[in-house]
Amino acid sequence: KGEGLTETAPDEIVLTLGADTAIVDGKGNPVDKSALVKGANIVGFYGPAMTKSLPPISNAWKIVVVAEQE
Repeated sequence: KGEGLTETAPDEIVLTLGADTAIVDGKGNPVDKSALVKGANIVGFYGPAMTKSLPPISNAWKIVVVAEQE
């Protein structure tokens, strides 16, 4: 759950992670996937395709874990 970058972006989306999904910090340094915990502040890059289900589902190609002080 979160905020979309546009008015038409969904507020909730299920992102699937694959072996090629990059998980990085705000500076682009690799982060272990154990940083992805409930309540973590992230920015997810996904697409281009998304299911029409509710909530929509898409493959994430990059996850940026945002530190609290950023």
